[in-house]
Amino acid sequence: MLAGTMTTLRGAEKVKHAVRQWIETNKPRQHDKFLSQRELAKLLKVDPMTAHKALNELTGEGILYRIKGKGSFIGLDPALNQGLRLAFVVPGSHLELPENNPDNWHIVQRTSASVMRTLQDNDSFSTIIIKPGQSNANDITRLSKYNAVIFSGYNEFIQLIEKLIAHNTTVIINGSNSQCPFGCIKLSPPLAEDVKIGISYLIERGYNRIAYIGSSSIEGDVKFSGYRQALDEYGIEFDEQLAVRGISHQSEGAKGAALLVNRQVKFDAIFADTDLKAVGIIEYLLQTGLKIPEAIGVMGFDGMEQCTGAPLYLTSVKPANDKIIKNAVDFIREKSQQSFDDIPIPHGQVIKNRTTK
Repeated sequence: MLAGTMTTLRGAEKVKHAVRQWIETNKPRQHDKFLSQRELAKLLKVDPMTAHKALNELTGEGILYRIKGKGSFIGLDPALNQGLRLAFVVPGSHLELPENNPDNWHIVQRTSASVMRTLQDNDSFSTIIIKPGQSNANDITRLSKYNAVIFSGYNEFIQLIEKLIAHNTTVIINGSNSQCPFGCIKLSPPLAEDVKIGISYLIERGYNRIAYIGSSSIEGDVKFSGYRQALDEYGIEFDEQLAVRGISHQSEGAKGAALLVNRQVKFDAIFADTDLKAVGIIEYLLQTGLKIPEAIGVMGFDGMEQCTGAPLYLTSVKPANDKIIKNAVDFIREKSQQSFDDIPIPHGQVIKNRTTK
């Protein structure tokens, strides 16, 4: 029974899981008629909109296809001129929401949005939840049907990625601090260069005591090297008192700003290695009575619309994520015979706003 495959998943993910389990267990023939939206909702005790969303996503994954006025059927639509089929593997549900994924929700959201903007009419894009270390043969079979499978990191899914590569499935690793095995595409903005662009922007606008607040991760080290390089290129001596490292969590921007202020060292601008940390920095500085940008300029990194738009209007460095992902998708679409290393990786740009002069 389809209803017997229920799990602790919620919403559309619960319905999709139940349908997949039923297909794997009962092995229906390709093009057999499937349940209607109303029948599926009633059987699994979910609302019709949840069933509708699940059917749409299963259609995008190639598990089902739909014919207007006739319903849903098993497998791929034989009448459809298939475009690219792309999948994004994530380790949990709703990771694009801050409350579920405090430090990396914006990466999941940004990756999905960048891929969606590259799609053409017949292309499809699915988000697939697989718990790290819990992939199985069915996952390999399902994912190997896609033209490319995207991961936001490598370490969580080492075995799955290596098995997909062994099945000649194109794997895209979208993450700057991740390893990348032979045979996959690694997409990473040139972080050091992008930070240099931001620091150069500040220096050219008259800031010469620029503090840095950021993490001590591998990615943080790369960004920090861009900060140091920019200072060197402009002949500005590096001052250790202006660097606050070890600020790892997105919610710790205010903590970093407090540590900097308590050092009682002069600074006229702060560069934060993420936009969300920059938000916390600004809130702390305003509480201390410092005006922005009149007294202190603040720049973030990520170019998040939630921060660069109203009401904050944060000045930020925006990596060229859309262009980078588009270049990779175009590479796959054209079935290029060139090396993955030949995919262009453009630099980011400064979004000029109200938190700097």
